[in-house]
Amino acid sequence: MTRPSEALDRALAAWVREGPDRGPNEVLEAALARTRTVPQRPAWRFPGRWLAGLGTPRRLPAPFAVAGVVVLLLIAALVAILVVGSTRRLPPPFGPAANGRIVSDTGIGGEVFLAEADGTNPLRIPGEGIGRRPVFSPDGTKLAFWTRPVVGQAGQNGSNNALLNPFHLYVTNADGSEAHAVAGGRTFRLCCPGPVAWSPDSRSIAFLVWDPNFDETWVIPIDGPGPAGPLISNGSHHLGPSWSPDGRWIAFVEDTPSDALIHKIVVMHPNGTDRRVLHSQRSIDPDEPTFGGALQWAPDSTRLAYVRGRDPDDPADPPHAGLLEVVGLDGLERRLMAEENGWLNDLSWSPDGRSLAVMVGDPSTSIHVVDVASGDSRPIAQCSVHYDAPLRWSPDGRYLIDDCPDAPGLYPADATEYVSEPAVALPSQAAEIDIQRVAP
Repeated sequence: MTRPSEALDRALAAWVREGPDRGPNEVLEAALARTRTVPQRPAWRFPGRWLAGLGTPRRLPAPFAVAGVVVLLLIAALVAILVVGSTRRLPPPFGPAANGRIVSDTGIGGEVFLAEADGTNPLRIPGEGIGRRPVFSPDGTKLAFWTRPVVGQAGQNGSNNALLNPFHLYVTNADGSEAHAVAGGRTFRLCCPGPVAWSPDSRSIAFLVWDPNFDETWVIPIDGPGPAGPLISNGSHHLGPSWSPDGRWIAFVEDTPSDALIHKIVVMHPNGTDRRVLHSQRSIDPDEPTFGGALQWAPDSTRLAYVRGRDPDDPADPPHAGLLEVVGLDGLERRLMAEENGWLNDLSWSPDGRSLAVMVGDPSTSIHVVDVASGDSRPIAQCSVHYDAPLRWSPDGRYLIDDCPDAPGLYPADATEYVSEPAVALPSQAAEIDIQRVAP
């Protein structure tokens, strides 16, 4: 007995041989009626489809081959969009980029203000009353700053300059919107809060906390409650931290109390592993230049620049001098500059890694740019009094951001002599300044 499916198969074969114009229409209708009732298996469930490359290849007509390639490209593009769209777009970790908005605070007991790239239209960013040390994230989409309520009267008074006040760490969008506390609202006790160090992917922040007896270094994500405890809490005193542009290392200065204070340049992975001491020396003079002032990574993440005074165990070091040093991850050091008549402080690498800016003098009142290859230096600007804030290079490499109290603003980095006025001026109360990096 012939099954209906076999009869239908023979009828279809006859219809195909004779052509749709001559074949029986009732056969086509019967075939369509039957196939409508049969569930279709998706193509991916046929191993022959996705394992076809393992068997004997079949040559497709050119139009079908082209169409297949187009379909594959469309699928690949869709997958790429889904994958890339699920992650945050990041700018290169170093190299020139466009300058964006300017953010600054107004010093002790002050507030945080956001301005346009030319310094105009300042907008106060709301916090809890006092705002300090604003820093843009590397991808230019966020900024972070410290904030706490006003104690007594606002302004620069004793109550608002007290040691170890509890601060919240706030993060906002780059336009100042959606200001909120991170780390689950945890407060941190700070003395003279320092600028935070963003991770290169702009998702975590490292910073220093002052304890009554010793310091703690914390690393927290900007999303989520944060860790239960600090990354470093070993009874030592710290400066920094500084995050390498490739995200693999955190560097900091560690002062270990002992019979003679020991200064160290230390690096470790952000999870606390692979701790390395790149330089260590005894302290011999309480008036020596600040050891490790503004510890800064080179853009290629292979070297650190820092300043120090004379190593008492190195007879080659000149006495009472400020020394600008570059040290690699292997501990090998190279001296770029020795300032025998003053101090060095507040370093900043240029975006292309070819130059270092440094504050020179006692107490660090002029900006010099040092060529890393040759060690040659040239003056840029000079202050009558230097406000103790770190130098920063503008993302496009054209300017140095100077917090000089009498003329804060952006100074041309290619100047060959002292420039009396900034190219982009900021209000005189701008004390700590940073500039947004806009990815190319």
